[in-house]
Amino acid sequence: MFQESFSEPTIERQIDLGLIDAVTLWCETLQGRRSVTEGLRQVAAALGAEVAVLSRLVPQSEMMPRLVVHDPLPHGAGRRVQRSFARDVLGDYATRARAGSMWQGSVVNDRPEPELARFQQARGFQDVVLVMLAREAHQVDFLELHFRAAPAPRAIGTLTMMADTLSRIWMGRVPGVFAQGQLSDRVQRTQATIDAPILDTRNPNQLSRAEFRVCLMISRGLSDEAIMEELSITGSTLRTHLRNVYGKTGAQNRAALMHRLLVRDFGIERRKGAA
Repeated sequence: MFQESFSEPTIERQIDLGLIDAVTLWCETLQGRRSVTEGLRQVAAALGAEVAVLSRLVPQSEMMPRLVVHDPLPHGAGRRVQRSFARDVLGDYATRARAGSMWQGSVVNDRPEPELARFQQARGFQDVVLVMLAREAHQVDFLELHFRAAPAPRAIGTLTMMADTLSRIWMGRVPGVFAQGQLSDRVQRTQATIDAPILDTRNPNQLSRAEFRVCLMISRGLSDEAIMEELSITGSTLRTHLRNVYGKTGAQNRAALMHRLLVRDFGIERRKGAA
């Protein structure tokens, strides 16, 4: 009995101690003393998740959610997280849920939405857990955690109890924390993808089939009207595709996208120089 009191820490105790450290670092992160990605990494490690994402959704908008990502895969890797899966799990309820609440994807839906299912299959992930951090007038913030193995019941129980605390800490953050994290993430992503040919058959920017076709048609000089007719889509859908392409490729606008397509993908400037 005496020796047992000095036995090695159990897995459960290690989880608890790791989460305490992670919450402490999370507080420092949201006070601007550490990077957001480092805070996400610590929270993910404490709970046994491989990927952690801060996502910001805009209700009743076609805008893509903005992200800050901790993912061990390097920027530019084809299977790296490129989007939020909050709406895939919660549907329209994603923008109406209560701050401080938590959902486990496999419990909410026994059959995940196609995009989530493809991502999980590609990465070998078993589950995703969402924590609603804040719901404000024009934005909704989530913490999204992706697990390679089914999350341990104790981890889920601990996260359920801690969800409200994580939300309160988030709502007390210093202004600009999310924007700073997103800017850092965007700079790294842009640096990694700026030299990757957009129309490479390996699809390094993870474009959807429709987005890839839009880029191909732009590279061939087709007008918006011709693209809409060719794909049988509306102007609104085309604008959505273009916003997605800009976000994934780092191009700031259509002119920058055209330059990337012509120079990087087809080497027009190099051929001119050779001439």
